[in-house]
Amino acid sequence: MSEVVGAPPLTPNPVIDAGLAASQEQAASQHTILGFLAEIRKFPTVVEFGCDDASWLHAARRLGATEIRGYGNQERPNEVRGLTAEEFFPVDLSQIVKLEKTFALAICLEGARQVDESSAGNLIKTLCEASTWVLFGADIPYASGKRLPNERWVESWAKLFSDNGYVCYDVLRSRFWHDTRVAFNYRQGACLYVRKGAHYALKARGYYPSPCPPSLIHPEMFMQIAGGIPTHHDNTARLGAFYRSAGKSIDKGGAGMPNNAIPEPSAGLKDRKSPEEEPQSENTAFAGPDGDDKFRAHPTKADSATPVDTGIAQDDASR
Repeated sequence: MSEVVGAPPLTPNPVIDAGLAASQEQAASQHTILGFLAEIRKFPTVVEFGCDDASWLHAARRLGATEIRGYGNQERPNEVRGLTAEEFFPVDLSQIVKLEKTFALAICLEGARQVDESSAGNLIKTLCEASTWVLFGADIPYASGKRLPNERWVESWAKLFSDNGYVCYDVLRSRFWHDTRVAFNYRQGACLYVRKGAHYALKARGYYPSPCPPSLIHPEMFMQIAGGIPTHHDNTARLGAFYRSAGKSIDKGGAGMPNNAIPEPSAGLKDRKSPEEEPQSENTAFAGPDGDDKFRAHPTKADSATPVDTGIAQDDASR
């Protein structure tokens, strides 16, 4: 494939980049997600679009992929990506990229930032022509604290895939929501899109499509974009510990999050009186149309969380 000149520069996203850099388990994100998918279906050939550092491709190779290939902006030398000239090709992703073959899995979790909004359809068409299974995710609006090009809600991307005959299988976000081995932006937005008729490996394990997957905002993302809270903020650290404990409890088949995993209140709330001790005021009730206080907020006991059934079989999932 010939080199395309004039590819747009990568749009920086300081919040996402800070989140990735701050995650001690970031190196495990790719291996964890791809390992989960490989239990459902083997991927001997993998292609990535965007390919910032080729970490997804290297994880695929460690998991058994015999052929990997990357396409994206030539902002880093191939030596930095660890790819050869036969494994990485500089292209303009705002244009439809024609490949001479299809791959078992296509990945695009960084590439949407390399195109503007008017070219989003071209990017999705490229992905759909590259594979029947596409692992895709992109930044939500204002993820960086300001509006950047081509930041979209999940529903918008799902519509573009649907226009190409692909349906979303939202099997990743619920599985990894509390798993801090995976960077929070992947836990928030990574979805699997599958061409209609290529879903049998998923169906065999009880997975069903989500025609209109909802947009979700992960608490760790919220903590960073709400007022620009830095990653080392005390509440963010407590939230991370909370999710680590929750994830371990669920993985072990426990009844959810242990009581000691709940983050302690911030300093400003530690000395606050309990609801029973505080006098009721206009601000603590939601009055009905006739002044009825039946809508008054009362403390309730939290229900125990239910263990998450991953639905993953241990047998060979290759198709």
